[in-house]
Amino acid sequence: MSTRRLLWALTLGACVTLSASCQLLDFKNRKMQRELVETRVKIIQSKLNDGQVIAAQFELEPLLRKFPENTDLLTLSGFVDIALGNGKRALASLKKVYEMQQDAGSALNLSSAYISARLYPPALKAVQRGMQHHEEKPYPYFGRLWHNRGYIYEHMGRYQQALKDYEQALYHTPGYIPTLKQIAALHEKMGHGGAALRYYRRYAYACQTCFFPMSKLVQHLRLAGDYEVAHKVVENYLKNSYITPADKNKAQSLLASTLKPRRSQPTAGKKSFPQDKLPKPE
Repeated sequence: MSTRRLLWALTLGACVTLSASCQLLDFKNRKMQRELVETRVKIIQSKLNDGQVIAAQFELEPLLRKFPENTDLLTLSGFVDIALGNGKRALASLKKVYEMQQDAGSALNLSSAYISARLYPPALKAVQRGMQHHEEKPYPYFGRLWHNRGYIYEHMGRYQQALKDYEQALYHTPGYIPTLKQIAALHEKMGHGGAALRYYRRYAYACQTCFFPMSKLVQHLRLAGDYEVAHKVVENYLKNSYITPADKNKAQSLLASTLKPRRSQPTAGKKSFPQDKLPKPE
């Protein structure tokens, strides 16, 4: 082999080796970036779940500027904006995610953004698309699509259809608290006392530290005349060591209302007179 051919072969080998090294380095960098984003996403989700919306937004904004096409970050941005009442920006973020992913989960999130903006017809269309995507690829949280559709129908005044959809949501996710809350309240609104009592019981069982469903259950038990059961419900709630001091105080006040009212009856054979109109002695 000539000297020129040898030098060309060595140079080509060096170029190939360098290219492989660069590709490996680029892969490692992308992997590190992905892991960084995944870690930050979990932290932001945790803050949102704890109600720390501003703190979540503070963590999210710089990441979103760096990774503007990341669907996880865009989805979180949409949820943050929904929580802050910034409907237009939430819709922009979640529409973009849906266009990129075209799946049931992103359709569900988009419907939630429409719901928060009180745009119920497009919200309904988004849910219907989510259900179609579920037929193509099963979505693990399918019950939430039924919940959102029920919520939309309820706010469109179609109560019977809303009840059917809430029932379907509970069929797929029996302990889903938002659905239990909505269906109990809707039955109450429609004057279905027995059904409201039944669903408030399930709601209270699903969230055993929550004061609201327990108090509503007690209210409906009292309306049904079951004061003894209502009293036991509050007593059992007070035994829960995880309730907050504020809820404990409210429950203690509620306990007194579960005592069955006594009817005052006049003594047999005697007349009852107001104190200022007592008969004068003869």
